[in-house]
Amino acid sequence: STPSAPSRPAPREQPSSPAPGAMPAAGQPRLPLPSENATRLISPPGTSSPAPAQPAPAPSFSAASPPAPAWPAPPQPSFTPQPALSPQNPAPSGSPPPASPRAATPPGGMPAAGQPRLPQPSEGATQLVARAPVAQAPAPSAAVPAGVAQKLGAAERLRERYLETGDANALTQALAVSQDAVESAPADASEARGLGLSLRCVLLRLAYVRDRDQVKLGEAVEAGRAARSLLRPADPGFPRAVNSLAAALQEEYGQTKDAAILTEALALYREGARLLPEGHPDIPGLYSNIGNVLMTQGLADGNPRLLTEAVQAGREALGMSDPEAPTFGPRLAHLGMALVAHYANCDGPPAELDEAERLFNEALATLAPSHAVRGQIQSYMNGINALRLAQ
Repeated sequence: STPSAPSRPAPREQPSSPAPGAMPAAGQPRLPLPSENATRLISPPGTSSPAPAQPAPAPSFSAASPPAPAWPAPPQPSFTPQPALSPQNPAPSGSPPPASPRAATPPGGMPAAGQPRLPQPSEGATQLVARAPVAQAPAPSAAVPAGVAQKLGAAERLRERYLETGDANALTQALAVSQDAVESAPADASEARGLGLSLRCVLLRLAYVRDRDQVKLGEAVEAGRAARSLLRPADPGFPRAVNSLAAALQEEYGQTKDAAILTEALALYREGARLLPEGHPDIPGLYSNIGNVLMTQGLADGNPRLLTEAVQAGREALGMSDPEAPTFGPRLAHLGMALVAHYANCDGPPAELDEAERLFNEALATLAPSHAVRGQIQSYMNGINALRLAQ
């Protein structure tokens, strides 16, 4: 099957990646969760703003953790995308095919003796999006009052300062200024209010990532939904609005594990990719986000088709990315993770592990020494060795 996203120029061939991590058998390494660099890897430029760099939290596998799905997993509730998106955005449905021998251990389940175990996919999806690069702030049209536009610009600069320095005061000020922008917009200025609410969705999600305050996450989703309802598809801020909402929904999925929420986020990412013009700099990030969601869904549902589409979307994202951009290294790693997940669950060829290993090594050569994804990559490299031993 093809990746669930609008077709783009043929991406260049890239290596693949592993699946998120769970508790390994005695003496076996553990594969990490696929959090998009827990924040940079899986989040698309077209979604919400990234959070300041910090080490990715280690996944929890305590008794309080949700149980891993059985293999084959029963079909999850799915969100039916809008008819306009259905040709490119089919909702996952149906029971997955029988598991291959190497997929006998379900993601997050207890492995048989001598088999490595794949990690639970549910916890990393949100973290991946949390620090993803944010979409470029759209330039307000002439319909946006000058005073509102100035406040939105000030809030954007404060957001950038927070992301660069981690200054909590900058984020607090950005939230206050963006609220002032929304309240000062005339009632009939739909675009102005929509842009302000879209920015608040980004900022509130950042505040949630920092504080883990559920109230802020609920407000982020509420602001995102309101922004999407106020903006028209032709408005310059509409793609960013749908992607910011999708990123907030991914955070919500991390808390609720509601499959319908994740599927809605996937539909929004696809809608954003469909609306952006060819060559737009946010498109690769959207494809990367699409791949991350498909990987999370495929692991949760035990659906090889979705894992195959996750690899394809990751290849497209990488093929359209600038090798000199700071997002290139995390995208290399994300594709590697998807390849590992595909190999372990879809009876993939050993070449997928070789490709994933090359991708991880290339990512390590480009990432800063303190980058949060480096630890995940090393865990996946250990997992590749375990999978090879289990062949």
